[in-house]
Amino acid sequence: MRLRIDYGRTGLDVELPDDRPVAVIEPADAAPLPDPHAAIAKALAEPIGCAPLAEVVLVSDGVPAAQVPALLATPAPSVEAALERASAFHGDGARVAVLPHGPYAIPTVRGRKLTLARAWMEDGAPR
Repeated sequence: MRLRIDYGRTGLDVELPDDRPVAVIEPADAAPLPDPHAAIAKALAEPIGCAPLAEVVLVSDGVPAAQVPALLATPAPSVEAALERASAFHGDGARVAVLPHGPYAIPTVRGRKLTLARAWMEDGAPR
């Protein structure tokens, strides 16, 4: 069976064995998300059926707590509170990194310098 599938800019013709069942699965029509950034942040923070892969807890006098979620982080009033949250959420085996000069740290993903939010969105999985 010869089948043309939508792939790339021009499509792709594929040849499939005639004796194999073939079904074309089409995506459901859906309206665009009104706020894709918020939807991605929610999906990362609240994945379906499992705990989040990672969490950034921000202790800062310079960033208002109301603005912290826009950075894909959770606010905490102190380092002690952040460590308690990590232990309560991830257990005694929680892996924690403390960045005392966080605003001056430059996150990188595969050698590229990125903003914290961009690094999380492009490659949020821990290695």
